[in-house]
This record gives sequence, structure tokens and C-alpha cells, in this order.
Amino acid sequence: MKKILLSLLILAGINVQAQDVQEFTDGKYKFVKTSENTAEITGFATGTTEATIVIPSTANDGKTTYNVTSIGNRAFSASYSGGATEVTIPSSVKRIGNQAFFGSTSKFFLKTLNLSEGLEYIGESAFYGNGIEHLTIPASVDTIAKSAFLYSPNLQTINFNEGLKYIGKGAFTSGTFAYNTNKVLKKVTLPSTVEFIGDEAFLNNAALESINLPKALTSLGECVIGGTVVKDLIIDSGCENFVRVGDVVYNKEKTILFIAPIKGITKLTVEPGTLVINGGTFWNSDIEEVTLPDGLLGIGYGAFEKSQLHSINFPKSLIFIDEQVFAQTKLTEVTLPENVPYINDAQFYGCKLLTKVVMPSCVKQIYNRAFRDCSALKNIVCLSSVAPEIMDMYEEYDHPFYNFTPSVLTITVPKGATDAYKSAGYDNYMKIVEGDKGTIIPLSINPENGSKLYAQGNLMEYTLTFDRNVTLLDATPDIHIRKGTNYSVSQIYAEGGWTVKVDGNNVVIRGLGTNGDTTATFDSEAETNYHLIIPEGLLTNDSGEISEWLDITYIGSDKVNAIRDISAETENQDTPAYNIAGQRVTPDTKGIVIQNGKKRLNR
Repeated sequence: MKKILLSLLILAGINVQAQDVQEFTDGKYKFVKTSENTAEITGFATGTTEATIVIPSTANDGKTTYNVTSIGNRAFSASYSGGATEVTIPSSVKRIGNQAFFGSTSKFFLKTLNLSEGLEYIGESAFYGNGIEHLTIPASVDTIAKSAFLYSPNLQTINFNEGLKYIGKGAFTSGTFAYNTNKVLKKVTLPSTVEFIGDEAFLNNAALESINLPKALTSLGECVIGGTVVKDLIIDSGCENFVRVGDVVYNKEKTILFIAPIKGITKLTVEPGTLVINGGTFWNSDIEEVTLPDGLLGIGYGAFEKSQLHSINFPKSLIFIDEQVFAQTKLTEVTLPENVPYINDAQFYGCKLLTKVVMPSCVKQIYNRAFRDCSALKNIVCLSSVAPEIMDMYEEYDHPFYNFTPSVLTITVPKGATDAYKSAGYDNYMKIVEGDKGTIIPLSINPENGSKLYAQGNLMEYTLTFDRNVTLLDATPDIHIRKGTNYSVSQIYAEGGWTVKVDGNNVVIRGLGTNGDTTATFDSEAETNYHLIIPEGLLTNDSGEISEWLDITYIGSDKVNAIRDISAETENQDTPAYNIAGQRVTPDTKGIVIQNGKKRLNR
């Protein structure tokens, strides 16, 4: 037993000795060995705090002198440092770790930051919550990571040098809209070498008037200048990936509206051919009236939030609206898009002038806080006989109609739909009133809803059967197929368009090929959902009722030539995928994803 105990003690001693070799103290600082000749500083020695931090270029463990090449994660965060007012970093340091000098949003201790040439990387939240007034980024710095200088309310000037390539999400975000906002930074001049600017990079710098898009820029995030007063938006000479059209900036193909000045623009007609409006583009801006083009597919997160917007149109092509897009705007009446099957989180949150909303029958789901704090809202018209599902909420106050009562809000629903809306819980928040007319939906669909698409004759031919004779209202309906989900941005059209033929109570819908007289086909992927979307109001009956928006789901077959895509080649999951900001992402990333030149929505 004594031998075993002695052996354990010897082993323990060896372990302690080995640990001492890796971690050591030199003067008032602690270090950890990172190689035979380099070390990382990890903070003050036990019980030591200093208002002035001078990072040494070398450290000695009593035997060996090491070059100090990095500052560890949380090494001098405020909770440990006691609030340093000045930091000097020598040229030996290549990397500043995450939260290395993490500060406070109530006491902005750090006033002076001296960075030296040789530094390459500034980590996430490295200088979060600081009182720095003047900042110089050395030319050797390649990357400023996410939230690196988040909450810098006193920052007056930033001197960027050539060499910087990456500015992460929220790198210079200046707090919230009303809390710790920077009101002194007026101009940002980015070096020509910057390739990536992340989401919200300069958000809430309330005095910022001017910023440029550098020559090398390839990726621009959402809401980069939201909450500013930028009116001077400069595209540097030689910038090939972004173009100015009037006052706003698009990608070079003019398919994505990326960024716009916050101040000065009140009216805008978006360019024909635009597919997506980038998230946060008009956040807290002066924009009042916007005209959207036919063909627009999606509007990104918070695109018009807190703007002066009071007038906007919705093209039939629009099938995706992200969260908070119209929150706290000046909209008064809204007729929602004809092909967006859900109202996203906080979509109209805080629209205090909104009095009336018309929901087409396409609306199937309403998410958290969608209409919360719309204090003037009095009437909703819902055209679906099936009550839109009120999605799961975290708390009661997340309910889309929180604080509404039947004495304040009325919803008008199709004739005969009262019970459906009561079952969905609408009567707890609003008075349910039936309209004079109901809606019509087919008794049967051939091929039936949910069936597999096998190789057979007229594959893009569908027969809808109703309970009585119907009449065609739209000779050229916007019928299409969506791949993946019923709100996917990936659309498949018949090359020759669609024809609709009515014979009594039967309706035949046929997708035509290039010759216009044959039924189109397209290749499907096995076990992949495909949604045939038929718009609202295509048909009517003798009672004046109109047809609802139809989402007919089919499943792709693994049989050869079951269906053949006539518009684009099959997606390869191994090919690169990008988000609407042009940033490389994985194919299953949430939101709009571009792959093989096609756009889709992952939710």
C-alpha cells in the first residue's frame, strides 16, 4: 500500500512539474507556453490589478525566454482587470483572443488603445464596452472579428490601414437604438483591401454620415449602416461587385438591392430584375414610398424596420418576407402578398398607425408578435376558410395579437368559417364576423394531394373537381411549382406557361412545353416535396364565391424521367452555397440560399 501511495505521489509530482512548465508567472503577468519559443499572456498574476496594461514582448519562466505572440481569451476582461484605462500591445503579439479586454456597458474604463504593427487578428468582443476616442488599426491586421469593438460610444475616429480584409458582424456596432449610441463618429473610410463587411458592422452610430464600399469588397452583410444618418454612400473606383443605381447600391447583376443611404431618400422605384431586398437596407431610414418590381422574390430581415414607410406594393412574385420587415413603420392599411403563406415574427410589431389588414387565403401561419402593439388596428379581413395557425409562442406576451380584445379588434372571415376561427382561439382576442360570401375549394384533385409523381403521360396536368359548376376569372394565372417548401424561393415554371380549361365542375390545369401544345415534364429528386401553387381567385361559382389559394403537395419519385426540370439543372449539394449577402454558407443554412444560380428559402 505504501509503495502504491508513493508511486501516486511521484506521478502527481511529475504532473505538477509538467504543468509548471506550461503555465508560469513573470512579474505581474501570467503566461502559458505555446511552443518552444512562444507564449500567450493569460492575465494578471494572482491578486494583481492595473489601470495601465503594457503587454511585454517577452516572458521568462526562469529557464527560457519566450516571445509573447498572443493574448488569451478573457485575459484582461473587466471582471478580472478592475477596469484598465490604457492598453499597449507590442509588435510581437499577432493575435488578440476573444473577450481579451471585455469591458462594461455602464463604465467605459478603457480610454487609450495602442496597437502595433505585427498584430494580425482582433478576436470576438475583444474590446467590447470601451471608452476609446481615437483608434488606429495597423496595416498588419487582417481580421477584426465579430463584435470586436461593440459598444464604443466615445469613438470619434477610426484610422484603417491598407491590409485589412475582414470586418465581422457587429464589429463597430454602437449599442442599441437608444442605449450607448455613438453620437460622435461621423465618417468611416475603409481601405481598398477590405473584402468582407459583416451584418450590422456599423449599426447605431447615430452621427455617421459617410462610408465607402472598398475596391476589393465581395461580401456585404445586412443592416451594415442601420441607425446612422449616412447620406454619402461611396463606391470606390474599381469596385466590381457592387453598382450604384441612383442613390442605392445593388450587386453587379442588379438582382439584389444591398444598401441605401439612410438619410435623404424618401421615394424609390426598385430596379426591374431585382430578386431580393437585403436585410436592414432601409432600417431607421427616411424612406416613405417604395415601388417593388414584378419578379421580386424576397425581402430580408428588418428591411424597412423603424423607417418612415407608409406606402408599398406587393408583386405576385413575392413569396418570402423575413422577420420584422415592417416593424415600427408608418403603414396604415396593408393587403398582404398573394403568395406568402405565413406572417413572420414581429412583421408589423409596433406599427401604431396600422388600422386595417387584409389576409389573402394563402396565409396559413402567423408567428410571434406579428401584430403586437399595433394599437390602432381595428379590422382584419381574412379570406381563408381555414383559420391561419397561431404558432407556438415562448410566452403569452409573444402572442401575435397580445393585448387585443373583442371590444377593440374585429376579424371578418368567409361565410361558414366562424367555428374554424373559434377553434383556433381567435375569439379570445377579437370579435369574429362572417362575410356575405364563402370560398370554394376542390372536392378532389388528380393526381391526389400527397401522391408520388411517377412516369406517366401528362405529368404537368392536374384536374380539380368542385361541388358545382365554376367559371374562370383569370385566363393567365401565376401558377408555378416550388421545390422543398410552400414558401421556397426556388420556383419551376412551365416553359410554355399554363392553360386552364373549365368543363362544368371540372378544371384542367396543364403546364405547356416549349411548343405550347404538349404537356411539360421535369426531373424530380426522390422523396423531395414539390408544391403546385394555384393562386387565389382563379375561379368563381354561381354564388359569387371565389377559389382559395391552393398548395398541392407531391413527392418526387426515384423512377427515371418521372419529372424533368425545364428551367434549371438539378442542385448538387456539393456545390458552393451563398446567402443573399453573398457570403458562403452551408446548403441547409436558414433563410434565402443561392446555389447553382437558383434561390430557395430554408426555414
